[in-house]
Amino acid sequence: GHGPCVLVGGEPGIGKTRLVEELVAPLSRGRVLWGRCRESQGAPAYWPWRQALRAYAAGRARHALQAELAGAAADVARLVPEIGAVLPDVPPPPALEGEQARFHLFDAVTGFLHRTSAREPLVVVLDDLHWADSESLLLLRFLCDAPGEAPLLVVGTYREVVMRQAACVPPILADLARLGRRLSLGGLSELEVAGFVRD
Repeated sequence: GHGPCVLVGGEPGIGKTRLVEELVAPLSRGRVLWGRCRESQGAPAYWPWRQALRAYAAGRARHALQAELAGAAADVARLVPEIGAVLPDVPPPPALEGEQARFHLFDAVTGFLHRTSAREPLVVVLDDLHWADSESLLLLRFLCDAPGEAPLLVVGTYREVVMRQAACVPPILADLARLGRRLSLGGLSELEVAGFVRD
């Protein structure tokens, strides 16, 4: 109920994604949404969010998705056009520009996720945030800063060394750490390795 965001950092191969997989393993498949950031430059803005929301929309019945989207259908469909295939009556989004359009989109996605998690707890996993575009990180910060007691957890994984080198990332990462929790995975000590081998 406090801080809907947990960031798991560490070196490549330390086990960040594996740890998160173990965390969400007991949950039903539809209650865990995965989005993975891409290293390539060609990925569109909001790519991890698009993946997570697209997978969720594809697995929902029409009436359930319509109720969860409520008045946010047009805005979320702008991000996830596949929603239009499930809900063909979705009106076009309002004609907004710049900061106002972005705020409207962020508010729509946040409201949708809060309504979705009200029925049953929801986990959104954003893997490899060190490759995320700035828009995806800003949406994550907006969601984590939104008021409410929704049973929603967002878990992000990132490579610490890459995050420190990215120009736009450190201030957003600092905000996310303030709004949620940060877990830094490290290697095992000599004694811990000995115990692991012994066990």
